[in-house]
Amino acid sequence: PFLVAVLVAVARDVEDRRTLALAQSLGYGDIEARLKLLAPQWLARAKLAIIAVLVYGIGNVELALVLGPTAPPLLPVVVLDLLSHPDLTKRLDGAAAALLLVALTGLGYVTYRVGASLAGRAFEAWLAQGPTPDLTTWLARTGDLATTLLLAFLALTIAVLSLWSVAGPWRFPDPLPTIFHLDLWRRRAFVLLVHAGTTALIAGTTALLALAVVLLWLETTGRTALPVWLWLPLVAPQIAFLFGLQVLMLVIGLDPGLVPVILAHLLFVLPYTAFLVADSWANLDCRYATMARSLGHGPWTTFWKIKLPLLKAPLALALAVGMSVSVALYLPTLFAGGGRITTFATEAVTLAQGGDRRLASATGIVLALLPLLALLAARRLGR
Repeated sequence: PFLVAVLVAVARDVEDRRTLALAQSLGYGDIEARLKLLAPQWLARAKLAIIAVLVYGIGNVELALVLGPTAPPLLPVVVLDLLSHPDLTKRLDGAAAALLLVALTGLGYVTYRVGASLAGRAFEAWLAQGPTPDLTTWLARTGDLATTLLLAFLALTIAVLSLWSVAGPWRFPDPLPTIFHLDLWRRRAFVLLVHAGTTALIAGTTALLALAVVLLWLETTGRTALPVWLWLPLVAPQIAFLFGLQVLMLVIGLDPGLVPVILAHLLFVLPYTAFLVADSWANLDCRYATMARSLGHGPWTTFWKIKLPLLKAPLALALAVGMSVSVALYLPTLFAGGGRITTFATEAVTLAQGGDRRLASATGIVLALLPLLALLAARRLGR
């Protein structure tokens, strides 16, 4: 979903009607023209986002804990166990394993570059063939089918969670529970609301802070090229990065709690927000600001009344994505909160490893609804 949001934002800025019209006059269809002329530009501008997703896939802990708690552990899970072991000598092994995970991430990046190079050669051969309407139609249908299957899978997931949350006794081999009831929702409603409030508070505060920092940086520096260090939390495995952050917080005397959790979330939300806003800011027509200044308005009035309304859609999307990222952060909440702050992400991982499928399903439903509501609100506000 993050890659979709990034590519949508990039495509909106890169779209060139004249280029597409010229390609169509040469016999290229609309989809083929976008794939051959605009898609390479989209991928070039989304390069850091693709690397971030690659690193996330290699260093992810919570998915391994949820989907394979009894399977042979992946390296990120081994690192987490060693770094949280009561025996402090084990943490030295954990630090070494974290460095190994960083090296593995580098190997994954090299593999990605090799694969991208091979794909680029195939793409060049496709370019040299001229218009290929049959192949383009097949690609479009494959993309539609893949999207439909993904949406169907997500809908089925929500359906199964909903079924488990209201299920009564459900014995094998019965296809459905014998009875349905809302007892779980009634009993756990207050706890779910408390966790929802904590999660929404952290996510909303983090997203607003990230958006404010990005806008302030863009407005005061006049630069739109994102600094490389901003991407450090995303291009380094979370488990390796967060252990150092936890040590740093202890050194400066920052005890685990709500504020450290928000600061830790901010480190991960800030790059996503900056990426989604910077391109739109760079493509903003400066003539509007020049006209406002010529009418006697100051820089901050121009910023609030001219620039922000013009960027309403990308700002709303950045805010929604920032909240969605914060809602799903497990390790930053665990490390910075010291186990004292409970959000839906930490609760869902814990419950998924337990035996109460009904409570885990109810928690998963609310966890899925929070980002969905943020994205729906962003779509409405961005009109």
